[in-house]
Amino acid sequence: MALLTFFTSEMQPYYNKRKKLFQGGSSYQSQVLTEQFKYEYQYPRNTLQLQLGKHPETGLPIFADIGMYAKVQETDWSWSNLFADYDNDGWKDFICC
Repeated sequence: MALLTFFTSEMQPYYNKRKKLFQGGSSYQSQVLTEQFKYEYQYPRNTLQLQLGKHPETGLPIFADIGMYAKVQETDWSWSNLFADYDNDGWKDFICC
């Protein structure tokens, strides 16, 4: 049985100057509401989620974000994320374009 791997793109720029240009201003009210309602903070970067198996007690899948290890966390303008065996070695390859 193959384990599921998926990728989400967030268009985070690689260069610091572009990050600052597109970040936008911060809002005090947004910060207060985030803390008041115990929301999770958002991180604007890509994630590559690798399924590690199932939790022994609940049977739910366990995922690990390996995007930073794979160096795909910042791909700037990403419109299409493709998994396929591009080099015919039997392993799925990943292209983010």
